[in-house]
Amino acid sequence: QDISLMGFENPGVSEFQRPSLTTIASPLRDMADKAVEIVLRGRCGPLEKVRMNAQLIERNSVRTL
Repeated sequence: QDISLMGFENPGVSEFQRPSLTTIASPLRDMADKAVEIVLRGRCGPLEKVRMNAQLIERNSVRTL
């Protein structure tokens, strides 16, 4: 009750644990698609910064302390 706990990548069991685990979910499919696009394009272009939004999935393992 005195700590908050978070996970990463939203494993399937997170929802069923007690208390259910708050997690951050990355857009893995979008990340893979972008990686393939960059590889297929080759190393001819300049470096680029790619940002993708992660999703916070709030469950019962965090609270205001």
